[in-house]
Amino acid sequence: MTKMKKTRKPGKYIGFLDLEYNTGFDTDNAPGLLSIGIVIADSCTLEKKDSFYSLTRPRINVILTEYCQVLTKLSQEDIYHAPPLDHVLAQVIGFLRKWSVQTLYVYGNCDKPVLAANIASIGMEKKWHYLCDMILDISVQITRTLFDEKQSLALEKLAALLGTTPRGHWHNALTDADMLYHVYCSLKRKSYSRKDVASANAEMKLRQIYNDSRNFYRLSFSLPEKKKKELLMAADLLWTSQNHGNPEEKVRIAALCDDLTVICGEPPSYKDRLFRFI
Repeated sequence: MTKMKKTRKPGKYIGFLDLEYNTGFDTDNAPGLLSIGIVIADSCTLEKKDSFYSLTRPRINVILTEYCQVLTKLSQEDIYHAPPLDHVLAQVIGFLRKWSVQTLYVYGNCDKPVLAANIASIGMEKKWHYLCDMILDISVQITRTLFDEKQSLALEKLAALLGTTPRGHWHNALTDADMLYHVYCSLKRKSYSRKDVASANAEMKLRQIYNDSRNFYRLSFSLPEKKKKELLMAADLLWTSQNHGNPEEKVRIAALCDDLTVICGEPPSYKDRLFRFI
């Protein structure tokens, strides 16, 4: 494991940013920006100072997908009645200037291009592109601090691993920004369970074996219902009959059972019985 290295001098105050955007569709266009959440903290003491949250009505892909509505708990009416994107970004700029924030930490590499595309959609890329330059993805930095090898882990699972619980529902921009702030604090203060992190490291290695052992993720045809039932029963029998003393064998059997499940048109579920942390 490595120490969290400083890649940019953040200034007296730092921001933790999360964006929620319209997802769940295949298109060449960028997803529309739906909400912005920011948490401000003192970069030395890590004391939380302020927060910002707003829905926004984008110029692109404004019609929410069903997937997005379920994920974010936002309705189409919420977005229709939200303030326009240019108004919200002007508020964001004023908020960041109030605290002289120079760096916005995010978790993952999607927020920056989504923000850039949405700024471009309102013709303000020259004036406001510096907002994108403030964004710094710290996901790799965080995971390399915790894990022996280069790994990726969803923010929800990372927060649970570090003993942090959300103050709201996930995929709310302010909730996710706040959780990134608490994850960052936990790492800086080293207030997490070393035992749980060691267990997660072990699970990471087993997850790689699971991923390498999977063969099917979707099929272009459907089996008769009778055959589906037979295969699902076979998968369940295989799982319950295995030797639980060999972790690697157990992981490979879970991969096989999930392949059978996918062949039957069902989502994979056996891996969820294996991993506690990841």
